[in-house]
Amino acid sequence: MRDRIVLMVSIILVALVIIKIYGSFEFSKNSALDVVKEGGYQNTVTTIYLKDRMYDTIFEVLIFSLVVLGVEYHHKGLSHSIYNIKEETIKSISGFFGFLAMVFSLYIAVTGHKYPGGGFTAGVAGGTALMLMGFARGFESFETEFEKFKVNIMEKVMVVIIIITSIIEFRFKADLIIIFQNVFIYFKVMAGTWIITYNLMKHRGIV
Repeated sequence: MRDRIVLMVSIILVALVIIKIYGSFEFSKNSALDVVKEGGYQNTVTTIYLKDRMYDTIFEVLIFSLVVLGVEYHHKGLSHSIYNIKEETIKSISGFFGFLAMVFSLYIAVTGHKYPGGGFTAGVAGGTALMLMGFARGFESFETEFEKFKVNIMEKVMVVIIIITSIIEFRFKADLIIIFQNVFIYFKVMAGTWIITYNLMKHRGIV
């Protein structure tokens, strides 16, 4: 846990240096319409939070990572309190809506630069889908998938990738990378939500 805290502090310091070099804390003087025209994307919100105000997005990602780290730390010493849903009807409904939510989350992640949605919204939808699937399959299966995909590591790696792609966007004005940033944020938020859900299900039962 100490290593994770050191890693997060280091990432935050790097982000501050990046913003100091390439960013600006001044509010944009352009109107939303001007920003959209310059960015070239239909979704005004995505253009602003991944281009005109990217440093805000970086800190939102880092804050969420700190929340995930806090949940992990808080539950580390608690005893297990696992409860699996036994009602087949509820399990079937949870699995069905979990699948729909996952498909929907992927859609709004890859089309966030054009239509309402984006990485943060898609990540929450994806995390909700994983929670519903966990209800349907049982905690044992949920934990097996959690460990198989090394979600703890993936969540931290996504933070680094988002910061690196932000440097590229700041330095080279690579507008096309915004599309990929939405997807990276999607996986990061979904992984963070998965970690929180996993800890709550493991130590507090079905919440």
